[in-house]
Amino acid sequence: RSSNAYVRNIVSKASGFDFALGNFVTTFIIVSVQTCLILFIAKYFLNGSLLNNLLPVIFVVSIAVSLFIMIGMFIGYLFNTNESAVVASISLALIFLVFTPIITPLETLPPIASKIISHTPLVILENKLRIITIFGARLSFSFSEIFSLVGLAIIIILFSMFLLFI
Repeated sequence: RSSNAYVRNIVSKASGFDFALGNFVTTFIIVSVQTCLILFIAKYFLNGSLLNNLLPVIFVVSIAVSLFIMIGMFIGYLFNTNESAVVASISLALIFLVFTPIITPLETLPPIASKIISHTPLVILENKLRIITIFGARLSFSFSEIFSLVGLAIIIILFSMFLLFI
Protein backbone atom coordinates (compact mmCIF):
# COMPACT_ATOMS: atom_id res chain seq x y z
CA ARG A 1 0.00 0.00 0.00
CA SER A 2 3.00 2.25 0.38
CA SER A 3 4.22 1.52 -3.15
CA ASN A 4 4.16 4.21 -5.84
CA ALA A 5 2.36 1.72 -8.08
CA TYR A 6 -0.50 1.10 -5.64
CA VAL A 7 -2.99 3.41 -7.38
CA ARG A 8 -1.97 2.12 -10.81
CA ASN A 9 -2.51 -1.46 -9.65
CA ILE A 10 -5.94 -0.65 -8.22
CA VAL A 11 -7.24 1.04 -11.37
CA SER A 12 -5.79 -1.49 -13.83
CA LYS A 13 -8.02 -4.09 -15.45
CA ALA A 14 -5.89 -7.02 -14.23
CA SER A 15 -7.53 -9.17 -11.60
CA GLY A 16 -6.13 -9.86 -8.16
CA PHE A 17 -5.40 -13.41 -9.24
CA ASP A 18 -3.24 -12.10 -12.10
CA PHE A 19 -1.24 -9.97 -9.65
CA ALA A 20 -0.80 -12.90 -7.26
CA LEU A 21 0.26 -15.21 -10.09
CA GLY A 22 2.69 -12.60 -11.43
CA ASN A 23 4.10 -12.11 -7.95
CA PHE A 24 4.56 -15.87 -7.54
CA VAL A 25 6.20 -16.40 -10.94
CA THR A 26 8.55 -13.43 -10.54
CA THR A 27 9.61 -14.50 -7.08
CA PHE A 28 10.01 -18.12 -8.22
CA ILE A 29 12.33 -17.09 -11.05
CA ILE A 30 14.46 -14.87 -8.81
CA VAL A 31 14.78 -17.47 -6.04
CA SER A 32 15.45 -20.25 -8.57
CA VAL A 33 18.34 -18.31 -10.10
CA GLN A 34 19.75 -17.64 -6.62
CA THR A 35 19.39 -21.30 -5.69
CA CYS A 36 21.13 -22.42 -8.88
CA LEU A 37 24.03 -20.10 -8.15
CA ILE A 38 24.33 -21.45 -4.61
CA LEU A 39 24.22 -25.06 -5.84
CA PHE A 40 26.91 -24.46 -8.47
CA ILE A 41 29.12 -22.60 -5.98
CA ALA A 42 28.69 -25.49 -3.54
CA LYS A 43 29.56 -27.97 -6.29
CA TYR A 44 32.80 -26.27 -7.28
CA PHE A 45 34.11 -24.89 -4.00
CA LEU A 46 32.88 -27.51 -1.55
CA ASN A 47 33.22 -30.51 -3.86
CA GLY A 48 29.75 -31.54 -2.80
CA SER A 49 27.65 -34.24 -4.35
CA LEU A 50 24.64 -31.98 -4.74
CA LEU A 51 24.54 -32.16 -8.51
CA ASN A 52 25.13 -35.90 -8.94
CA ASN A 53 21.37 -36.52 -8.85
CA LEU A 54 20.41 -33.30 -10.57
CA LEU A 55 16.76 -33.96 -11.50
CA PRO A 56 15.61 -35.12 -8.03
CA VAL A 57 17.45 -32.19 -6.42
CA ILE A 58 15.79 -29.73 -8.81
CA PHE A 59 12.38 -31.28 -8.12
CA VAL A 60 12.74 -31.10 -4.32
CA VAL A 61 14.16 -27.58 -4.41
CA SER A 62 11.34 -26.43 -6.72
CA ILE A 63 8.73 -27.83 -4.34
CA ALA A 64 10.45 -26.13 -1.40
CA VAL A 65 10.75 -22.81 -3.21
CA SER A 66 7.09 -22.93 -4.29
CA LEU A 67 5.79 -23.75 -0.81
CA PHE A 68 7.81 -21.09 0.94
CA ILE A 69 6.91 -18.46 -1.66
CA MET A 70 3.25 -19.28 -1.05
CA ILE A 71 3.77 -19.02 2.71
CA GLY A 72 5.45 -15.64 2.22
CA MET A 73 2.65 -14.40 -0.02
CA PHE A 74 0.10 -15.52 2.56
CA ILE A 75 1.93 -13.58 5.29
CA GLY A 76 2.15 -10.55 3.01
CA TYR A 77 -1.59 -10.62 2.30
CA LEU A 78 -2.44 -11.28 5.95
CA PHE A 79 -0.86 -8.13 7.40
CA ASN A 80 -1.54 -4.53 6.48
CA THR A 81 1.87 -3.01 7.12
CA ASN A 82 5.33 -3.97 5.93
CA GLU A 83 6.66 -3.97 9.48
CA SER A 84 4.13 -6.48 10.79
CA ALA A 85 4.65 -8.75 7.77
CA VAL A 86 8.43 -8.69 8.32
CA VAL A 87 8.04 -9.49 12.03
CA ALA A 88 5.65 -12.36 11.24
CA SER A 89 7.88 -13.81 8.53
CA ILE A 90 10.99 -13.63 10.70
CA SER A 91 9.09 -15.27 13.56
CA LEU A 92 7.85 -18.07 11.31
CA ALA A 93 11.34 -18.59 9.88
CA LEU A 94 12.74 -18.81 13.40
CA ILE A 95 10.10 -21.37 14.37
CA PHE A 96 10.90 -23.44 11.27
CA LEU A 97 14.62 -23.18 12.02
CA VAL A 98 14.36 -24.13 15.69
CA PHE A 99 12.29 -27.21 14.92
CA THR A 100 14.50 -28.60 12.17
CA PRO A 101 16.02 -31.98 13.06
CA ILE A 102 19.50 -30.42 12.93
CA ILE A 103 18.87 -28.09 15.88
CA THR A 104 16.14 -29.97 17.76
CA PRO A 105 16.10 -33.72 17.06
CA LEU A 106 12.55 -35.00 16.75
CA GLU A 107 13.32 -37.84 19.15
CA THR A 108 13.87 -35.40 22.03
CA LEU A 109 10.42 -33.82 21.67
CA PRO A 110 7.19 -35.13 23.18
CA PRO A 111 5.49 -37.68 20.86
CA ILE A 112 2.65 -35.36 19.82
CA ALA A 113 5.00 -32.45 19.03
CA SER A 114 7.33 -34.79 17.18
CA LYS A 115 4.48 -36.11 15.03
CA ILE A 116 3.26 -32.59 14.18
CA ILE A 117 6.73 -31.23 13.42
CA SER A 118 7.60 -34.24 11.25
CA HIS A 119 4.85 -33.11 8.84
CA THR A 120 6.14 -29.56 8.37
CA PRO A 121 7.38 -28.79 4.86
CA LEU A 122 10.88 -27.87 5.96
CA VAL A 123 11.40 -31.19 7.76
CA ILE A 124 9.94 -33.28 4.91
CA LEU A 125 11.90 -31.53 2.17
CA GLU A 126 15.14 -31.37 4.16
CA ASN A 127 14.89 -35.11 4.77
CA LYS A 128 14.30 -35.80 1.06
CA LEU A 129 17.20 -33.59 0.02
CA ARG A 130 19.49 -35.32 2.53
CA ILE A 131 18.50 -38.78 1.27
CA ILE A 132 19.10 -37.75 -2.35
CA THR A 133 22.45 -36.00 -1.82
CA ILE A 134 24.07 -38.18 0.83
CA PHE A 135 22.78 -41.64 0.00
CA GLY A 136 22.20 -41.12 -3.72
CA ALA A 137 18.76 -42.66 -3.43
CA ARG A 138 16.06 -41.94 -5.93
CA LEU A 139 13.20 -39.67 -5.00
CA SER A 140 10.17 -41.23 -3.35
CA PHE A 141 7.46 -39.68 -1.22
CA SER A 142 5.16 -41.51 1.15
CA PHE A 143 1.42 -40.87 1.03
CA SER A 144 1.49 -38.88 4.28
CA GLU A 145 4.29 -36.64 2.97
CA ILE A 146 2.46 -35.95 -0.28
CA PHE A 147 -0.76 -35.33 1.64
CA SER A 148 1.03 -32.92 3.99
CA LEU A 149 2.72 -30.94 1.21
CA VAL A 150 -0.25 -30.80 -1.17
CA GLY A 151 -2.70 -30.13 1.65
CA LEU A 152 -0.57 -27.27 2.95
CA ALA A 153 -0.23 -25.82 -0.54
CA ILE A 154 -4.00 -25.95 -1.14
CA ILE A 155 -4.78 -24.40 2.24
CA ILE A 156 -2.25 -21.60 1.69
CA ILE A 157 -3.57 -20.87 -1.82
CA LEU A 158 -7.19 -20.77 -0.63
CA PHE A 159 -6.45 -18.52 2.34
CA SER A 160 -4.23 -16.25 0.23
CA MET A 161 -6.91 -15.82 -2.41
CA PHE A 162 -9.47 -15.16 0.32
CA LEU A 163 -7.25 -12.50 1.88
CA LEU A 164 -6.47 -11.00 -1.52
CA PHE A 165 -10.13 -10.52 -2.43
CA ILE A 166 -11.41 -9.10 0.89
